[in-house]
Amino acid sequence: MTIGIVLGQKQKSHFMIAPTATLAEAIALMRRESVGVLLVGAGGRVDGILGEREVVRAARALGVAGLAVTPVDAVMSRRVQACRPEDSLRQVASRMIARDVRHMPVIDDRGLRGVVSLSDIFTRRLHDALREVADGYAAVAGTVR
Repeated sequence: MTIGIVLGQKQKSHFMIAPTATLAEAIALMRRESVGVLLVGAGGRVDGILGEREVVRAARALGVAGLAVTPVDAVMSRRVQACRPEDSLRQVASRMIARDVRHMPVIDDRGLRGVVSLSDIFTRRLHDALREVADGYAAVAGTVR
């Protein structure tokens, strides 16, 4: 199973925000779109990632008033780790866990394709494992008569 298959099953897989946008604007976008991460950049270029962790840390350090004036690029994670559509779920999950990241942009030769999360990967792996178990039970039940 590849990342491209998982990405193809998502409705909308990423949202971008400009590095100069405020944290308050980023929070509003995350809330409106029900996402936990935004890619930061412009023109298809990813300069960083802003996730819920960065927002919580910023809110704690800056207070609510600070969110309205602080640009996203002041707190975004600049350690952008990317994967490719042909990468396996196992490979990408291992990289994400080792690097302590929850979301990873998916990039191919044409550019940014979306974002995959650990949750996306684990949900797909669990679904596949449950299907294998059900198929196994069905095969056993079919042979017992």
